[in-house]
Amino acid sequence: MTAGPIETGDRIAALDVLRGVALLGIVMVNVFSFGLPLQEAFSRPPVADPVEDAGFLVMRSLFQFKWMPVFSMLFGAGLAVQVARAAARGEGFVGRYLRRTGVLLLVGLIHAWLLWYGDILVWYAVLGVGLLAVRRTPPRTLLVAGAVLLVIGGLIGGGLGMAAVATSGGAETVVVDASPASGPRGWDAITAAQFDPSRLEWIQAERVAYAEGPWRDAAAFRVVSWLYGLVLLVLGWGFIAFGCFLLGAGLLRSGFFAPERRRLQGRVAAICLGIGLPAEILGGVLVLGGGLPAMVAELFHGLTGPLAAVGFLAGITWLVSSGRTAAWDAPVRAAGRAALSVYLGQTILGLMVFQWWGLGLFAAVPRLVMLLIALAIWLVLSAAATLWLARFRFGPVEWVWRTATYGRWQPLRRRDAAAG
Repeated sequence: MTAGPIETGDRIAALDVLRGVALLGIVMVNVFSFGLPLQEAFSRPPVADPVEDAGFLVMRSLFQFKWMPVFSMLFGAGLAVQVARAAARGEGFVGRYLRRTGVLLLVGLIHAWLLWYGDILVWYAVLGVGLLAVRRTPPRTLLVAGAVLLVIGGLIGGGLGMAAVATSGGAETVVVDASPASGPRGWDAITAAQFDPSRLEWIQAERVAYAEGPWRDAAAFRVVSWLYGLVLLVLGWGFIAFGCFLLGAGLLRSGFFAPERRRLQGRVAAICLGIGLPAEILGGVLVLGGGLPAMVAELFHGLTGPLAAVGFLAGITWLVSSGRTAAWDAPVRAAGRAALSVYLGQTILGLMVFQWWGLGLFAAVPRLVMLLIALAIWLVLSAAATLWLARFRFGPVEWVWRTATYGRWQPLRRRDAAAG
């Protein structure tokens, strides 16, 4: 048997559905960084307003710290599938995997530097190399190690969130004048703010750069913000992401995603969602109130968010295993099969709405409306993925990725693959 991509009939249905739903959860969070300044994107609204507060509460309670962990667990599960298929063929794996992560790294750098600072592909490529060291580790060990890393990363991330609330002192941010004449632009504004995203010079110039351009000013904010993201990788998110990689690999290798394990899937979903989701909703309410309760809520956010993520993963897997999604999940599965293309497409469509080269609505849309825009983006791309995959074997970016990984031209049209 020759090495090659997984064909449609060999795919695990639950994983594709989970990827598709996770992409919806991801864009529901990312849209806030598409359309708001770095300092404001994930903080409580600077001025009390029912629509703004509702949008923030929904994003934080149902999406933030939940669907990126799910996507990360699926990344780890994907590695376990690749290892198992290579072992079944008696073939080497490391070289091809390194090529795969190298291509992902290149795509991620292009995504981050030219489009959007919140890219996760670079992180996945770098952290994913570490998975090679544990590819033969027993499932139970993977699950325990993954849980430990999640707790460590959650506590670190929660501590940083608590410190951010304490530093702000609960004060409301003043709405700034975003006119070009109100201060320095681009790199000059970043240096004038002493690289502090909470400073007036930064916020004001960032709004202008993304809403009006030019590209040079927007690029300055994008690259510096991306570098801040690398710091967060070291200070907490890296532990969470790699812990989720291990959990996903352990769950896959233990047979958790198999339909016959639906009773276990249901129990895990009930426990994790029963604890994590109410805690996240309460935490969001407390953060809106500010003060000491907000600090406590942020401290636990890094723990209860990923706990709810495990619950969502188990719950959706249970639904798929029980056949409850079969009547409507075709577009969701299509998005999951073309996950990389959809992920990048979400960025492009989101920036078209908010940045100067599109509609230029940066910092001009209420948070609740931003969630509706994110839903519309996901629906459009899910429909596009369904139409595309009716004729082609892979998403467009997936085709490039696989061709580079396997070192040979991959047939893209379904009829070409059948003829071969």
